[in-house]
Amino acid sequence: MISDTSESSRSGFPKRRVVCDDCGATSDLVAAEKTASGEAQARRKVAAEGWTYVKHKDRCASCEAQRKEKPVNSKSETPPPNRQPTRADKRQIMSALSEFYDEDAQRYSGGETDTTMAQLIGDGILPGWVAQVREEFFGPAGNEEIASLVEESAQLAATMEAKARSVDGQIREAIASLRDLNKMRGDLDKMRARIEKLRVAIGPKAMAV
Repeated sequence: MISDTSESSRSGFPKRRVVCDDCGATSDLVAAEKTASGEAQARRKVAAEGWTYVKHKDRCASCEAQRKEKPVNSKSETPPPNRQPTRADKRQIMSALSEFYDEDAQRYSGGETDTTMAQLIGDGILPGWVAQVREEFFGPAGNEEIASLVEESAQLAATMEAKARSVDGQIREAIASLRDLNKMRGDLDKMRARIEKLRVAIGPKAMAV
């Protein structure tokens, strides 16, 4: 729900908070008019922080994460042949998809999936029904989180490859330096052996040098 405060922004708009209907947590203050459109504006502003508003219920990021973690019966993945969604079911699915599916990017926003959508809507909605409506009216499966992880993993792989090349070059340089050092040690040992041989050949006077 939306909570009004006595504070106002510099531009004169009232400041409001979004209150989690599950745990009572409150969002940061946001400037929004005291109208229905202002409430929608406030909810859009806190959506970047992970807040959601589905079926007239506000949830903070923590409660939304807990909602996603709740297990869903795998037997409900595909709707049985003798059970089909009603028009009301389809309207609920369309409403949820309109909020959580990014049609421009052709994927779910955040980490949403057909299964989490069905769980979020409730009322006996099955993931298979969500998949049917999504495929027909919105687009393919996939979500923003997967795309982000794929991109991050590609960047990490590129960074690792560059680091590996750098380390390999350093190792090669170290091996070359070690070989040079061993050669110098060998040359020094030969010089010392020759010096000793010459001292012995010259005699005791040379030994005292």
